[in-house]
Order: sequence, then structure tokens, then C-alpha cells
Amino acid sequence: MISSRCKGFAFFRLFSTVLIALSFLVSFNPFAAQAHEDQQEVLVGSELDYPPYADVDEEGNADGFSVDLIKAAAKQVGIKLKFEVGPWAEMKAKLERGEIDALPLVAYSTEREKYFDFSTPHIVSHAVVFIRKGEKRFHSLEDLRGKEVIVMRADSTHEYVKFSAITDKIILTKTVGESFQLLASGKHDFVIAPKLSGLLLLNELGIDNIEPFGEPLEAYGKGYSFAVHEGDRELLEHLDRGLVLVKASGEYDQIYDKWFGHVDPREDKNAELIKLILTAVIILVLIVLIGFIWNLMLRRKVAIKTKELLESETRFAATFAEAAMGLAHVAPDGSWLRVNQALCDIVGYSEEELLKLTFQDITHPDDLNTDMHFVEQMLAGEINQYSMEKRYFRKDGTIIWVNLTVSLLSKANGEPDYFISAVEDISERKSLDAQVRQSKDELETFFDLVPDMVCVATPDGYFKKINNTWSNVLGYSDDELLSRPYFEFVHPEDQKNTHEVAATLVQGKKVFQFSNRYRCKNGGYRWLEWVSAPGLDGTVYAVARDITERREAEELILKERNLAQKYLDVAGVMMVVLDPQGRVTLINREGLDILGYEESELLHQSWFEVCLPKESVEEVRSVFDQIISGGHELMKYYENSVITKSGEQRILAFHNALLTDRHGNITGLLSSGEDITESRLAVEKLNKLSQAIEQAGEGVVITDANGTIEYINSAYSRITGYDEADILGKNPRVLNSGKQSDEFYESMWGTLTKGEVWQGRIIDQRKDETLYPALLTISPIRDEEDNVTHYVGVQQNLKEYEDLEVQFQQAQKMEAIGTLVGGIAHDFNNALAGITSNLYLARKKSSELDVIGNVKSAEKLAFSAAGTIQQLLAFSRKGVVNMGTLSIAPFLKEIIKLHRVAIPENIEIKQLVEESGLKIRGDINQLQQMLMNLMNNARDALEGVENPQISLILSHELVRNKSKAKPGQVKNGEYACITVMDNGCGISDEHREHIFEPFYTTKEAGKGTGLGLSMSYGAVKTHGGWIFALPGEDGIGTVLKVYLPLVDLKADLDICVDSDEVVDGKGETILLVDDNQIVLEVGKELLEGLNYHVLTATDGLEAISVYSEHQDHIDLLLLDVVMPRMGGMEALKEMRRINPDVKAIFATGYNKVSAMGESDEFQAEKVLAKPLAISELSQALRDKLNS
Repeated sequence: MISSRCKGFAFFRLFSTVLIALSFLVSFNPFAAQAHEDQQEVLVGSELDYPPYADVDEEGNADGFSVDLIKAAAKQVGIKLKFEVGPWAEMKAKLERGEIDALPLVAYSTEREKYFDFSTPHIVSHAVVFIRKGEKRFHSLEDLRGKEVIVMRADSTHEYVKFSAITDKIILTKTVGESFQLLASGKHDFVIAPKLSGLLLLNELGIDNIEPFGEPLEAYGKGYSFAVHEGDRELLEHLDRGLVLVKASGEYDQIYDKWFGHVDPREDKNAELIKLILTAVIILVLIVLIGFIWNLMLRRKVAIKTKELLESETRFAATFAEAAMGLAHVAPDGSWLRVNQALCDIVGYSEEELLKLTFQDITHPDDLNTDMHFVEQMLAGEINQYSMEKRYFRKDGTIIWVNLTVSLLSKANGEPDYFISAVEDISERKSLDAQVRQSKDELETFFDLVPDMVCVATPDGYFKKINNTWSNVLGYSDDELLSRPYFEFVHPEDQKNTHEVAATLVQGKKVFQFSNRYRCKNGGYRWLEWVSAPGLDGTVYAVARDITERREAEELILKERNLAQKYLDVAGVMMVVLDPQGRVTLINREGLDILGYEESELLHQSWFEVCLPKESVEEVRSVFDQIISGGHELMKYYENSVITKSGEQRILAFHNALLTDRHGNITGLLSSGEDITESRLAVEKLNKLSQAIEQAGEGVVITDANGTIEYINSAYSRITGYDEADILGKNPRVLNSGKQSDEFYESMWGTLTKGEVWQGRIIDQRKDETLYPALLTISPIRDEEDNVTHYVGVQQNLKEYEDLEVQFQQAQKMEAIGTLVGGIAHDFNNALAGITSNLYLARKKSSELDVIGNVKSAEKLAFSAAGTIQQLLAFSRKGVVNMGTLSIAPFLKEIIKLHRVAIPENIEIKQLVEESGLKIRGDINQLQQMLMNLMNNARDALEGVENPQISLILSHELVRNKSKAKPGQVKNGEYACITVMDNGCGISDEHREHIFEPFYTTKEAGKGTGLGLSMSYGAVKTHGGWIFALPGEDGIGTVLKVYLPLVDLKADLDICVDSDEVVDGKGETILLVDDNQIVLEVGKELLEGLNYHVLTATDGLEAISVYSEHQDHIDLLLLDVVMPRMGGMEALKEMRRINPDVKAIFATGYNKVSAMGESDEFQAEKVLAKPLAISELSQALRDKLNS
């Protein structure tokens, strides 16, 4: 709320009184506007944007209530004004520095009184809180605590928020308008601003979502005054007097109404009074006109004038008597003519007592001459009025200070009539002024006595006040320091930091221990350390201490310390000092490099918590504490692990020494630590390498550059038979077997002397003079200068590897033969199947015995050819294998009995068969063929031998190592071992390695095919066994051994039924599937001859189609395995998706056993080998259909 009647109706009566009293002075004193015509122009500052108090018009000129008011006051006392417009903070700072003369609108504060003098307040403003409309969070002012408030920087509302502690979340803006715009946009919580100017500004900005909240902030209520630069009392008195005259003349009310009347209209009581008077006058005039219309015009005017004068006198008398300030009429000689009660209260006299005195009687002698001088000037017509502060003696003898304003009222002839005096008691203000001056004097004295550099700075970067220490330290005069921005004195390198600190102070934060350099007048720089705090209105209070000598001392100490640090850093070991608490007080560069820290990261940190592994902290800390306390003997050498910044553990060997003061007290521990991690790792690596070489399977020998043996490992001794005592100091040529030529060794040494690595196969001689093949690698060993100092040889015994290589080559040959045999078996057997089937049909249809005999002979030949194919397939392990459990002893005896007729009678057959119930799982046909081949081979070897013998032995062998057979060929386990021995010509070592190769034979042409032993080899491998040949006893004859794995002795034997019976069908339907059209046609005819219905298909896809159509009628599938488009196994899978229970038999001329063997799904299926005996086929069909 703003009102020109700040103290209520009492102020209204006061101003009315002054208005009437001074109106006479004005009307009779035309010199008021001329008194200061010769005065110098006054420069007034005005704010840019604080409507309606201060603003600018469209042309940029100062405008607003305060501008109009100071213009009117200046006009009353004849002062010429010139205006400068700018932001509030800038104008305020300029007035503080004296660059402008006055400001029209300044709120009083004790802080500002240090720099300004204030007039009587001309208007009072109360601030209110503004919030967004519809805000439901706030119900009272208490709800605003802790919220975000927006205020204008350096405004009195800013000061109010800071000191009221309503919140510490303050958002500062340059103008009130900016504050409202932020709030309107939804940012922050509330704005504090003067109510009236706030409402006007909201209207002007078109903001309609903000409204006042709550009652006015009474604690904020501030009076606005004119302000002048401190000490300019003359200008202040003129403005005070002009303000009084403006109020007395009524012009104040006009200015107020102009700017505030539309939002805060005044109660115009004078207008009401005048209205009543005019009404009465009009009524009186009407009466006079009615009664005395022709002759009373003059009398009416006289009556009206007389009435007005009487009423005016009455009003004046009432105003005079009731005025709140002292008023008096004083005769030219100083006697009191008329006084009001307020004046009597001020001086303590009654009206009667005072009228008997003169003003000279109660004026203090020290002020009387000045007062009389003004009186004389007025009586002489030199001045219109005067104001002064003076002292009166009260009736009780006490002295009071008053502000006296005097005007002279003259008679019509121009002679002085009496003085009109207005007296205001200012004793309290003068007392406060005296206290302020005393405080200022004390502050000034203290200011200059402080040895540090004390200053007050303005927001725009100028010193406002400094003490004498500044001049003493920097050499500049006060004027030089105050007239230039203080940033000009700051060292260029410190400018950035200084600006940052200034920004921190603007934010209302204190700054401690900030240092920068200031330039001295002699061009040098001094180091200053600052403590700064922000004040009101952006003012900064700071104390700086000259620390130049301290900095130089610190730099000297730092230089000495750095020098010492350099000495420490030169050391190639860690140097670290710990205080009694175990904190690091010094560490050199090597220590930092080892640990990976920067110095600042370790200094004053606990060595144990930062640099030791957790598992060793407790132990090492305990020992350290005991050493520091004297309870444990110092360990001058100690190894322990440290942990680096990256988490890596390093091993250090520490040498320790105690540090003591001059009294012998322990002050710390100095340790030098050598990083032995690499050397420790190198030792471990060396040990590891030594163990690796010593335990390696290859022989290692190291010689000097001349070939003298210096080291051998245990493998070398094992391979060569030489131990260290036998060979150290000798040359490796002791192993020379004579199997390499001189040129071989010359080439080897030629490579080695060039410093290159040599590698090759060599035959060496053991200590026992036996020979062995070896792979030898010799490498030169060089020193740091790249000279060859030693040679290292690595020797690998190749005997086992070469044996394995021979076996691998043999396996490759067998695989090649198997591939060849498998490639022709299918087509060959299909052809034989067609032949045998047709022969069977021909025999059935013929009644001639000779024809039947010939057909049978042809059948035998066909089946014989088929047997040969089966042997080849057995050899290649790709044939059909019908495995069963059988007792090996009876089987072996039966084979010997059957084959005895094929052995000449002069050859003695010995048999030693162990009757222990040994059982194996095998194919009878393959095993029979294998044994016959071995016996035939032994028979052929006995040609021309006296007392020829063939021995067959069956034994139970338990293999626990590989000495029983060729290494790597037999797994540990139980085996049936069949041995076939003869005392014939034997087999040489050269030939023995090749006897199992296909088509390899040493017999004459026509006596051997070279397939017997190779097919036996294939059959044994198919049974999971192994076969090999050895020389006979004393080198006579040959021993062939066959190992076959045994099965559980309790296993049931498979009963083999050998019958030529043909079993007819019972009219079942069979789906016959074969890709060979002849086989398909003959097979269909044959099956139909066995009383079966037959459906046919040429491949798997066609079979699926036929089965899908006739599945309800088909009882059995007879499938070829290998066919184009889709084979038999794939077709059976698909048909079993249709009917999982469908029965099937496979018939194949060549079956890839590995493919069928990998599928568990077909393990139980019956597989028949082509060509088929009709009896075998018919029995198989019957068995399957009955199953």
C-alpha cells in the first residue's frame, strides 16, 4: 500500500496547515523561482525500469513519479536539473563515487547512510508477495518458507529476503519485469515486489496469471527519499525545502494523482469542503438575487468575500493550532507573536510564557549569529526564505535540536510584517547522526589502524573505500586506487581466477584464502591473500594480507624441498617416510612410479590402508606400531608385497631406519624399497624352465661354442644310455653311429657356424651300441652382443613315431583297397543275385537230371564268386557282418577238423585249445575264412621242410600293458588269443612289414593272390581285435597271433541253424524294392513262386507312394539299401511315420556298415547279403512274418 499520508490523517492535517501557511508566502514572494538562477546545474540519476516511480519515456528521457517530484521540488527552490538514465546498480554506484549529485528515489538503510544523505521521505511503499493464479500450495505466508523467490538484484526487496530468512533459495534478476516474466512462465515459486508498481507493471506487460497474495509485508515497509552524495548538505537542504513547498502548494497531490490516482485514489477532503462552501454560496447568491436583484450585486460580492476571509481565517486558525509541527508568527525583532501548541510542546513553554520571549532568548548562542544573519538577509530582501538546523533551550534547561524553516510576510507597502516559522524537533535524529558520526569516526580510525589491506568495492569493479595500508604496500595514492577499476591492478595471469571469485561473491557466497598478485606503482607485484564477503546492493567487503615474503619463503622452501626430492628421485629405489601414525610424509619418484600414484594421492594417506594387500595389513601394521613405540627391534631388511593403484601386487625388499628428533624421540620411519618382483619372477621362471627341461620327454643337451657338453637332462640319459658322469665334458660325437656321411656333418656345422638353427633326422648310437633314429634340432645361444656362446640340442627318439607312421601308411593302403572293393561290390552282387535267382527258377522248371546238375554247378560257381566278394568286403570291413555270441574252443576244433583234408598228410597239426568256456562275439563265416587263410599260409610255408608242423593254440590273455602286442593296437582287457605257428621258411623283417597289404605276396605266380592275409587282417579288425606276425623261436618259422576281445562268460550262445529247406509263404503281400530291374523282375517271380503276393518299386520314393496306397495290405518290406533318389533306410523311416509297426528286411550287395551302424533305429533290422540262397531268403521271410 502506498500513500502520501503515511502517518494517517495527522499527516493530512500537517500538510494542510503547511499548504495554507506557505500559500501566502508564495503569493507574496515572487523571488522563489529566481533565488538560484546562478547556481550550477545539478546532475540527477534515474532508473531505467522501475515504473511508475522511475522509467523512461518514448524518447528515452527520465520519467515517473520520483522524476516529476524532484523536478517540482527543484523548481520551487530555483535549481536547474539534468538527468542521466541507467540501471539502478550503476546509478547507485555513481552516486557513491560522486559522479552524479542526486537520486530521486532511494529507500533508507543504515548501510546506505554510510554513502548517502537522505531527505525527509516523500512516499512510503509496502511490498507484497505475488504468486501464480490458481496456486493451491500456499495458504499463508508461512507456506512460502524454503521455496524459490525471485527479486531484483540489489533492490531493497533483495535485502529484505536476505535478512528476513524467509528462504535461502533466491533467484536474482535485473528488473522487476524480468522477475514477473519468469514467474509467469512457470519457473520458481513467488516474487516479492512493491504492490502498486507491481500491479502497474503486470498490466503494462499484459501478464494476467499472477496476483498479489496475503497482507503487505509490514517488516518491509520502506520510505523513499531524495538522496545526495554524503556531505552535500546544502543540496539536501534545498531539496528538503522544495519538497515542503511542493506539498504545501498542492502540486504533490497533483503528481501523486497523475501516477497513482487510477489505482490508489486519494480521499480528497478539501474538495468536499469546497463543494459544501460553494453550495452555500450559491444558495446565498440566489437569495440575494431574489430579494435584491437590482442593487445588491456589490453587497453580495462584499458579503461573499467577507465570508470567505472569515472562513479562511477560521480554517487557518484551526490548522495553525492543530498542526503536528511547531508553527509561529515572529516579529521582525524576534518576539513571538503567535505560536501553536506543537511549538510549545517542543520548547516546554506555555503559549503565554513563550509570547513574552523572543526567539533570541531561547536560541543557543552558537547558533544565534547564523540565525540573525539569515534574518537580516530576509529583511534586506536578499533571500525569500531560509532553513537551518539549530538548538533551542527548553524551559527545563535541556537543549533540543530543531529544523527551522522561515519565510517573511510583507505588508502591502512592502514593509516586513512578520515571519512565518515552521519548527520540527530533530533531536532524536541529531542524536542518531551523532552516534553514526561517532561510529564512522571509530570505524575510520580502526580502518586505518588495521595492518592488513581493508577495502570496500562496488559491483562495477571500483574501490569505494580503502585504508592507508593500500598506499603503503602498493605505493599508489588513494585517488589513483579509487579512480580506476581494481582489475587494472591484477596480474594478467590472475585475471581469470579473480573474475571467477568476483562472480562467486555476486552470488552471495563468501570467499576465503584466495590469492592473486597486485601491481605496485614501481612496476613490481605483491602477492595478496584475500578474505571477502558480499554486502548489500552488491557491495563487497574484503581484507587482503600481503603474503609476498611468505610466498617467497614458501617458494624457497619448495625449491629446497624440490632439490632434496631430486636427490631422492635420482635413487633407483623407492624412498618413503612414514610418520608415527603410518601416514606418508615423503615419497620419491621411483616410489610413485612403482605404485602408480601421483604424489598428491599418497601424501598424508595411510601407507597400510592404501599400499598394502588387505591380507597383510594387520601383521605389518602391528610390527610397525611396536617399532615406533620401541617395543620391537627394528628389522633393517624386510620383504613384503605392496599393491599398486591398478591392483597389481609387487614384491619389495625394504631397508629401514628410524627417524628421531634432537631429543631422541622417534618421529618416523625411513624405508628404501627395491622392487624385486621381476628378479623373483625371473628366478621362478628359471626354476620352471629348468624343471620343464629336466622333465621334458625330449633329450636336451647344451654345449659350449666348441661343442663340449655342459648339460644334459634325464631324457637325454634315458635315450642315449649315458648319464652325466659319462658324458659331461665330452663331445656329442660319442653318439656317432657311422650312418651319416662326412658331408652330412659338414653341412650341419656350416649351418650352425652361420648362427642358424639346424634340424634333421639322424641315426645315433646308444651307449650299448644299439642304433636309434632321432629328430635333432640344434640352436645357437647368443649373448647380449649377439655372439654365439653355446648350442642347445633337442633330440627326439623317432622309433615309436616311425612305427606309427608305418602303421598309418598301412591303414591308408587298406582304406584305399576298401574303397575300391566297396565301389564294385554292389553292382557285382546284384548281378550274382540275378544269376542265382534265374538258375534257381531254371532248376525248378527243368525235369532233366543233366540240366539240373549243370544248373546246380552254375549255382555253386555263382555263390563261390559271391563268397569271394564277401571276403573282399570283410577285408575292407564294409561287408554285411552277422555278429553272434559263440564259444571259441568248439568252433576252433570244428574248423581244424573241416580243414584237415586240405592239409597234406605229411604235415603234423598240433592243437592246444584251452577248454575254459571262452566266448567272443563274431561272424562265423568271417572267422572261419580267417582261420583257413592262416592255416593255408602256414601250409605253403612248409614246402620242402623236414618234419613240417602247424600248431594252433587257444589261450586266455589278460592285457595290462602293450607288451603283449604291437604298441597302441590293443586296449587293456581280456582276450582270446589264437596262435598259428609253423616251422617253415619264416618271413624276413623286410617282408614282415608288408604281409597284410593287399595283393602283396612272395609266392610264385599262380600260387597266391596276395589277399589271404589282408582279408584276415580286415576280418580281425572288424571284430575289434588285432593280428600281427613274429619270428619263430630261434628264428625258425613264423608265429601269427590273433587277439579277439572276450564277452561275458554268462552270455547266451546264438544257435546257428544251417538248413537248405525252402519255406513257402501263406499268401502274404510283400513290397519288393530294388533299383536293378532284372533283380526286381526275377525277385518278384521267385517270391510269387513261394506263395507271396508281390508289389514292386524301383526306389525309395516310389516305395513310399506304393505303401501309402496299399499299407493295409502290405505285410512286409524287402528293401535294397543303396538306391537312387532315396535309399532303403530313408524310405523305411518315412513309411514308419505312416505305420510304426511295419516289418522290413534289408537285402544288399554292398552295405556301408558305418552308416547303418551309427543309426540305433536300424540296429535290430535283418540284413541279407546278395546273392541270396532261396532257402535263406524263405526262412528269413518266414521268421520276420512270424515275429
